[in-house]
Amino acid sequence: MKSMEMSTVTSTKSNQFILLVLALCALSLIGCTDPEKIISTRLAAAEQKIKDGETPKAIKLLKKLNKKYPERADIVESLAFAYAAENDHSSAAWNFIQAADLDDNKADLRQFAAQSLKKANDNRGAIKQYRLYLSSYPIDFASWLQLGELLEEQGTPERAVEAYISWYQVQPSGEAAYRIAMLFTELGNYAQARSWLRVVIDDNNSHLSESMLELLRIDMLQGDFSGAEKKLITIDQQFPDLIDSDPHSTIRQQLLTWKESRRLLQEVQQEQKNLSRELKETRLREEEKSRKVALELEAKQKEEEAKLALIKQQQEEAESTSPLSTLDILILRAHDFEADGHLQEAIQVYWQALALNDTAAEQWAELSNLYRKQKQLSEAESCILEAQRRDPENIVFYITYLNIIRHTQTLSFFITELEAARIKYPRNPSILLALAQTLGKDNFAPERAAQAYEDFLLLTPENHPDREEANAYLNKFPTR
Repeated sequence: MKSMEMSTVTSTKSNQFILLVLALCALSLIGCTDPEKIISTRLAAAEQKIKDGETPKAIKLLKKLNKKYPERADIVESLAFAYAAENDHSSAAWNFIQAADLDDNKADLRQFAAQSLKKANDNRGAIKQYRLYLSSYPIDFASWLQLGELLEEQGTPERAVEAYISWYQVQPSGEAAYRIAMLFTELGNYAQARSWLRVVIDDNNSHLSESMLELLRIDMLQGDFSGAEKKLITIDQQFPDLIDSDPHSTIRQQLLTWKESRRLLQEVQQEQKNLSRELKETRLREEEKSRKVALELEAKQKEEEAKLALIKQQQEEAESTSPLSTLDILILRAHDFEADGHLQEAIQVYWQALALNDTAAEQWAELSNLYRKQKQLSEAESCILEAQRRDPENIVFYITYLNIIRHTQTLSFFITELEAARIKYPRNPSILLALAQTLGKDNFAPERAAQAYEDFLLLTPENHPDREEANAYLNKFPTR
């Protein structure tokens, strides 16, 4: 009986023990299936393998974990760093990007993605990731610098300069300002380049000599050799060996050549002054001869005038008694239309008159004047040319033609015509003044303009209203 009781008790205790073991196993299984613990444990194991130099094993472990939990950014991030440790930069970059895409709070990983892409020689991809990273971390000046360098390598200096300016705005420095200035020089924006080079010089910490030298080069590129010469003197004082340290530098030789050309120009100018003085003396002698000839002709002219007056009186009497011709009527009608402001009608009537007789130069000139009033300059030019063809010695027609082509032809063509007019009418101050004004406009040919103004002064009296303009222009040339 007791034996049966003991057996029963033993059986009961055995069952309780089994139940306890099953419970503990169940709890153990529950703990082993917790995803966070599994992920944490395996991430730690992968990290340890990387530290132990077993990166391929760590990558294999992380890839399996990523396959099971594909939406976990922390797993993809660890995989990215593992690939980076293995120098597999393309895979590292791809995983950094994936991790950043999975978690908006991991935008900083795009910086690592950009660095990996740069190492993989994918500059375009690196630029994109740097831009995404900087949109979240705009105060990271080092990344602005790296972005700017990539953009320079890509051959887009206008975008690189924007990145460097952002770098300067975050952390001002002479280094940043110098890079910005050099890019503006490359882009041909010399005004901006000068401004940033002065920032470097004011900073006085880095690239001081290079910036002063670059300002000198910009002066020479823009033809300001006088400014370049002054800067060369300053550089020689502060950095005596800088210019001559480059055996290929031609700065000194270029400035010497410029000084020699300026000396030669001054000699030419002096010769022109002498020539102008001789021209003035010759003009005075010719005027004296002309006055003597005029006195001799005056007596003959009075005699001829008396004869002509009689003939003219007879012609006027004959004309007053004869009816107007159709041509005369058309011309009078055109004058009436013009007087009333009906310019288009006047033009039509003139064409009717020219259809009857196109030999009258004055009619072509009047038609040209109507077209000018109508702002139809091309037609005005054609008509005044017809007037000139019929009366080539008429200086009024010539000046009218010059006034029209000032607006219809190129500047070089207009100057050529003015020069021709000057040769044909060397004593006409109006043509000389027009030539001087045209050559001096927008600093087109200042030396030639000055010469024309001097010749104009020689041909005009002291009270001429345009002499003040000529003297004002010549005052810009103190060596003249």
